[in-house]
Amino acid sequence: MYSIIKDIITKGNYELMDMLNKINKLWVEGYLTEEERDELVNLARSNAIPDNSYTKNTQQIANLWEYCQQLDIRLSQLENG
Repeated sequence: MYSIIKDIITKGNYELMDMLNKINKLWVEGYLTEEERDELVNLARSNAIPDNSYTKNTQQIANLWEYCQQLDIRLSQLENG
């Protein structure tokens, strides 16, 4: 299991929080030693690609920003009669 997770981390195509949760789950279930877990966690953190972890949030922020701008326009129109 250790080598499979390490290969995935090395390729870099993962979401950091998901990977950390999976590593911890495997450790709790006894598939990884504590040393393997620590190594994989450090490797996952150092190889994480921010775009993989924040893509959903970035889109949500963009949508909220657009909505706020629309509200601002509507509010200005109401205030100006």
